[in-house]
Amino acid sequence: MKKTAKRLLAFLLAVVIVCGTFAFGASAAEEKIVARVSVVCLVRTPGHMWIYVENLTNKSMKVGAYTLPKNGGVSIGTFGPTRYDGYGIYYNVESYCYTEYGMSGYKSLTEDLTAAELKTLSDGILSYRNSWGPFRNCVAFASQMWNLNSEKKLSNLIFPAFANLQMTFKGAITDNPMHKAVTAAKVYRQYGTGADAYLERVSDRSLGDLS
Repeated sequence: MKKTAKRLLAFLLAVVIVCGTFAFGASAAEEKIVARVSVVCLVRTPGHMWIYVENLTNKSMKVGAYTLPKNGGVSIGTFGPTRYDGYGIYYNVESYCYTEYGMSGYKSLTEDLTAAELKTLSDGILSYRNSWGPFRNCVAFASQMWNLNSEKKLSNLIFPAFANLQMTFKGAITDNPMHKAVTAAKVYRQYGTGADAYLERVSDRSLGDLS
């Protein structure tokens, strides 16, 4: 009887160890860093604010309606009158401007993302009302997307200059991250929202600098 009890106890301990190891492995997989997000603010006339996502893996991933290639980067922001393909969400306008015209003096906050956090951000972009207005401008969009995962919450202060000051108080750094080069062929406007969202290349008129 004692031998049977010992064998049963040993079996139960083995099950607990195996299950614990499996749970730890699953948890570790969920916590693996797959991407890096930055909220970026440039004070010019009128100024601009956006998010920039870097793929830290060797496979492509979805960021909103955009397929981000391995080790690539994408900038995402909203525009109104300064672009000519309609008001709303654009991809890689900022990265193209960085590549084509150069950029300096911008401030940013940066954090790493797990797969779950990346999905939260991606879903947030797709569910955002795809429009632009004086009080729902680039600052509103970038702040809201950043706040989906970060504990360093940003308020929608409307004007990039005020957002820039707020970010400075929260430890923002200057001229980082360096945006990876993109061509005009990789600059898109998002149409629609949610599962119906799709991308179209912008016209040449939407490729002007941010100033």
